[in-house]
Amino acid sequence: MVIARTSSFALRGRTTDLRDIGRTLGAGYIVEGSVRRAASRVRITVQLVETVGGMHLWANRYDRSIDDIFATQEEIAQAIVAMVAQRVIDNNELTSRRRRPEDMRAYDLFLQGNRLSDDFTPGAQERAEALFIRAAEADTGFARAYTGLAYIYLNRASDGDIGIPRDRDENRIKSLRAAETAFALDPSDPRVQSTLGYIC
Repeated sequence: MVIARTSSFALRGRTTDLRDIGRTLGAGYIVEGSVRRAASRVRITVQLVETVGGMHLWANRYDRSIDDIFATQEEIAQAIVAMVAQRVIDNNELTSRRRRPEDMRAYDLFLQGNRLSDDFTPGAQERAEALFIRAAEADTGFARAYTGLAYIYLNRASDGDIGIPRDRDENRIKSLRAAETAFALDPSDPRVQSTLGYIC
């Protein structure tokens, strides 16, 4: 999500700490920079800051001719968007890796269940469910075990009786509960976020 420029421009030129600006805007990341002109040249500096910790994730400088300023603007904007998007993805992946399962057996059980979860041969879904349950029991704080269960229950709802209203389908209810449990345990995990979004 990108904050509207009118909101961010209201803070332009202030010396406020970027962490405070992040809280004010509700932004996880801020792109800031400057533009300087000398004769027919323009220098643009840009940096990406993660607002919670105030950490600089990336910075760059662009020196260009001002002869075709609109082409220059487009080129730099595309470069910045591509770089910022990748840096945000990389940073989120690093954050999610920091929250490892307390018990590596839980992670191993999750991987085994995950491998089986797309297998629809007789008994495979039941074995996957059992593995996810064991993973959740081995580490009660391991959110991904619950994402696995959410998809197992959703698969059952898809295969279940046609005509049951969604709000009364027991498997859909269990699927949503599992996804919500995962989100309560680790809301920063991308898999957890995408699972809850998909189930919803």
